[in-house]
Amino acid sequence: MIRMSRRQVLGFIGGIATAATILPASWAQAFPTKPVTLVVPYTPGGASDVMARALAARMADDLGQPVIVENLGGATGAIAAQRVLNKPADGLQVYVGSSNELILGPLATSSPRFKSEDFQMVGKVGDLTLAILSRGSLPPNNIKELIEYAALRAREGNPLTYGSVGPGSLYHLLGEKFSQLTGAPMVHVPYKGGTPL
Repeated sequence: MIRMSRRQVLGFIGGIATAATILPASWAQAFPTKPVTLVVPYTPGGASDVMARALAARMADDLGQPVIVENLGGATGAIAAQRVLNKPADGLQVYVGSSNELILGPLATSSPRFKSEDFQMVGKVGDLTLAILSRGSLPPNNIKELIEYAALRAREGNPLTYGSVGPGSLYHLLGEKFSQLTGAPMVHVPYKGGTPL
């Protein structure tokens, strides 16, 4: 579970609530007066979803309003990002994503109709560690053996496959770079998030 201090949560919320604090006193009202939605660009159960749900619980306590996590996977985060951009900029829809979706997605494909500059970072939610994992039934026991095995399979015309959370994602690019550096062609298999992967 992600541990955030009350100060970190309030700092995150403060970025969202800035608009409410600069209104004339006659317009001012408590923020938020409605539920807040955290839009996660992947399916439920993955790392982004787990972090968003931990954050939502803390935010709901501090805000006194429900905080809903909405999972909207697909198009390497572009569907969720566009959903948030199409809503009013009132702080009630918050995108819980990373540079993976907001920078790499638009660079890798022409389908996103946004630029990374359309978003502003409000606060850091957590850190993730990237690792290379394989099925337990695969013969390699370490990275050196994996490289040798991948090269052997490629030479035999039966390349290894690797999964990612979507085309153009950081994980896809890292898989391609790994394949390029090792000289062992592999086949990319995209998924809509970490859980189905």
